[in-house]
Amino acid sequence: MDFLREKYYSSRKFENTTIQTHLNGVSIIFFSFPNTPENQSFESIEFTEEILANVDNINGIMTRNIKISPNDPLCTITLRNGVKEVIRSHIGGELTEINMKIKNINGECKSSSWIAIITNSKY
Repeated sequence: MDFLREKYYSSRKFENTTIQTHLNGVSIIFFSFPNTPENQSFESIEFTEEILANVDNINGIMTRNIKISPNDPLCTITLRNGVKEVIRSHIGGELTEINMKIKNINGECKSSSWIAIITNSKY
């Protein structure tokens, strides 16, 4: 499976996120925090008001294709140790989906740690 990920996705790491971009321009933003015990869980996550105002009320995760820029904040998380981190998009494009049911932020790109999906992504 790692072979397929390497073949079809390019990966970029930032301070608190990793972005995997498919050849078709779809990017997935994942949490990527140091693997220390106190940073492996979070107290709360708050998406920006602009994003929440555009969430589709039917299923709670699809957005109405919000245009974002590389430095736009997506959300703020509060870690269990009290530290607040602002998560930025680091890429431009159309925000098409957010994950309201995030389960872990342990630095691995797993299905439970993705934050957002961006289409027509541009670095």
